[in-house]
Order: sequence, then C-alpha cells, then structure tokens
Amino acid sequence: MELIIEYFGTAASVIVAVSLTQKNIKKLRILNGIGAVAFALYGFMINAWPVFGLNALIALIDLYYLIEMKRRKDFFKLMKIEHPADSIYLRGFLDFYLDDIQKFMPEFSLEKMEDASAAFVLRDMMPVSLVVYSESGDRVEIFVDYALPAYRDGKNSRYFFDKLTETIDKKRKTFITKPGSALHNKYLRTMGFKYSEVDNLYIFSKS
Repeated sequence: MELIIEYFGTAASVIVAVSLTQKNIKKLRILNGIGAVAFALYGFMINAWPVFGLNALIALIDLYYLIEMKRRKDFFKLMKIEHPADSIYLRGFLDFYLDDIQKFMPEFSLEKMEDASAAFVLRDMMPVSLVVYSESGDRVEIFVDYALPAYRDGKNSRYFFDKLTETIDKKRKTFITKPGSALHNKYLRTMGFKYSEVDNLYIFSKS
C-alpha cells in the first residue's frame, strides 16, 4: 500500500511539472489543478496536512481562474492589411514566427504573400492571430491560420470565419486549405473542415 501511495505522489508531481510546460494558460490551469488535487489527496493519505492544505488551496485558485476565464468576454476585431507585401509589421511578424508557423503548415513560404490578402485578429486589441488567404467570389483559400501559443483555443479562427461570411446576401463561403502537420490537421477537423482525398484539401463551408 505504501508503494502505491508513493507512486501516486510521484504521478502528482509529474502532472504539476507537465502543467508548467504549457504555453496555453487554460491548459496550464487545468493540468496544474489536477496535479494540485492529486497532491492534496497524497498529503491526506500520508497525514501531511501542510501538503494537503497548500495543494487544496492551489486547486481552488486554479478553479477560480478557470471560471473567470470562462466568464470573461473577449473583444475581437479584424484588422485587414491593405497591402500585405508592403507591410513592414506583417513581414516582421512572419519572420519572427516563421519557424513555428512551418511546424503546422510546412508548405508555407514568404513568396506566397505576393498576391495574398492578410488579416490580424485582434483580441482585446492585441494581434494574437494571423490569417493569410486568397479570396475569389465565395471561395477562400487559406495559406496561414496561425495563433500565438497562449491563444490557441479556436476563438480567433471562428471570429475570422464569421467576419468573412458577414455579407448582405448571406452567401455561403467555402474555405479551403492544404493539409499541414498532424496537429494542424486535428485543429482543422475541430473547426469543422472535412478532408477531401480527391483534392487533397481540407474544406469547410459556412454561411
């Protein structure tokens, strides 16, 4: 029994350690909370009341901030870049994050910016997401859909899709994009994209 309790305490330590590696604040809070609850139970099982009390408090703090995050209403705004190829800030953003972008969308290169449109999604007036795309009628081809690590919750992309489909005639828009890394493809499926083997594209229609 003592060995099982020791393993339980070790597992709790690992969960807390893994939580500290998360760049997304929500994931950090969730994992840290789980680890704190596990550590509190460990302290209870070995009668270490300071360990139990401290970690119970940490778990409550994590829960409080998770509830606050859920309640908070973010302010979103779409900032289109009129001439992407000439935008110094956009070039600097892409240069700075290019390696991370290519982890998800390996085929993207700066050359694709020449004839493309671009827009930043502002969240509480901070540029947290970039979409590079080409729009032709009701068809939108996405070359880059990139969010900063702390803001990868899908809200930025949903806002972008909503704004591009806000037309008077309510015409249906079809978004297409090439497959990327396994993680990026999972994100696309979460957003509602369906993979077409015939076209080797992910496709999503929205009105």
